[in-house]
Amino acid sequence: ARARVDGDGESVERLPCGADGPFTLAEDSEGRLFEIRYSEEAGPGGMIWERDRTTGERNREVVSLQTGDAWPRLREHVLARRAPVGAAATDDHIVVWDRGELRQRWALSGDGSVHALALSEPGDTLYILRRHDDKCRLEAWKTKSCERLWSAPLPFERSSGEGLVTLPGGRHLAVSCGGRVGLFDLTLRSLVWVQPASPDRPRGFLHALGVSAEGDAL
Repeated sequence: ARARVDGDGESVERLPCGADGPFTLAEDSEGRLFEIRYSEEAGPGGMIWERDRTTGERNREVVSLQTGDAWPRLREHVLARRAPVGAAATDDHIVVWDRGELRQRWALSGDGSVHALALSEPGDTLYILRRHDDKCRLEAWKTKSCERLWSAPLPFERSSGEGLVTLPGGRHLAVSCGGRVGLFDLTLRSLVWVQPASPDRPRGFLHALGVSAEGDAL
């Protein structure tokens, strides 16, 4: 179902499913509706479909992360705020796709497990949070040409990266590793602030990050 708010308040519209497994719906900045298939519990996973906004029916398959006969679990997906670009990843496979032309731009595999993705506001850069040999690192890639711009180590050893989000203005990223949050300066290419460890703070995994529209709160 899809929830929407109109003049009479919030209403829920039930859409035809047309899917044989768990999925979520994502809406881009231009109002397109996409079905994100995460796992293969009841059928093929690791797929993205465009759906008709009026009927909810599937229009076409946009992305498939199938490798051979295997249907991997989709770990992350992200849409750029101001450009028709999207990215999706399994544990070790990344796809960048064009939302305007509904086609894949490029794919990348290997070189460490993928834990989080983020796109720059104009959609020209993909940020990847990886773990390799029990260490975290942050990478920047061009979305048009699959060219790595830089890679920066993060001071979180033997921990997993769990979250990544672009802050408004495009100068910083918020990143979480090992249950702690850090602020990464894209000009300096380093962390400028890390949440201090505290025995009074509950320990655990941080599964998602979000940022306010003004960029003043996480």
